[in-house]
Amino acid sequence: MARIENIVTYKPCKRVNLERVKQEIERIREIARSPQIGLRKSYNLHEVPVTGETFLVADAKCLNQETNQTGRGNLRYLFERDTHQYNGLAMHNANGSYRRVI
Repeated sequence: MARIENIVTYKPCKRVNLERVKQEIERIREIARSPQIGLRKSYNLHEVPVTGETFLVADAKCLNQETNQTGRGNLRYLFERDTHQYNGLAMHNANGSYRRVI
């Protein structure tokens, strides 16, 4: 399981505000536990296979904003499907697949 602090080891994210990222991850974990579909859509929570495992994936709005990406950006947080624990960072590729970066 990856630690949130490891996000800064990914070169485009080395200057991000980790406290803001931690708050966003905690907010997403709460939303993931919620049955309200409207809240889940705000971070586009969905399950996808990443390197042979299936994870719950959410938009990394804070990271995408701090790395100057427009629109939804291409960074996604990975969470365990059952426990909703943070499990790393992935990049959404143009062909629709995901590549784990942390």
